[in-house]
Amino acid sequence: MPDDNGTPDDNAENAPPQPEQDSGGEDNSDSGFSALPAWAQDEIRSLRNEAAKRRTQNKELAERMTQLEADRQKRLTEQERLQEMEAELQSLRQYEALAKTRAERIAASNTQRIAAIPEHMRSLIPDGTPEDVAAYLDKNTHLLTKPVAPNLDAGAGGNGRAQPELSEKDKAAAALAQRHGFKIDLKKMAERQNKK
Repeated sequence: MPDDNGTPDDNAENAPPQPEQDSGGEDNSDSGFSALPAWAQDEIRSLRNEAAKRRTQNKELAERMTQLEADRQKRLTEQERLQEMEAELQSLRQYEALAKTRAERIAASNTQRIAAIPEHMRSLIPDGTPEDVAAYLDKNTHLLTKPVAPNLDAGAGGNGRAQPELSEKDKAAAALAQRHGFKIDLKKMAERQNKK
């Protein structure tokens, strides 16, 4: 304590040192500890042991908490990845349906094209995906089918032109006109229709 002059008291310098905080280890060589009664020493030992157990439990608990947090973060990351994959899967499902429809259309087209090929030539068509068969048919249909002979009638039977045909509607109109007394030549009417 300072004296009247405001300087520290000499007794403060000579005061006994404060006891140091115990670090948790038991130090029986300390003269102050051994001077205590046995019941106090036992109580101190018991408290020190309990404190050591608590520190161990706290350390284990902290490690477990750290592990749980790491596991939680991992689950969150996996859950986010799962949601991303689900969204990607949804977008792919629409393409799956489109691909299936396209494959069905190509297969139906192939069936029609193969039906037009003579029976003895069909064995030359390889098996494969509808796209592969379609590509083969695109390249080789001209080799697999019989070419159509040109119309070489040299004008016999109608100058090589197809005979004109009237639609049923036109035939009915002509029949009605004939019933009312008009002279209608169906052949000339068909020729006029074809010239249009």
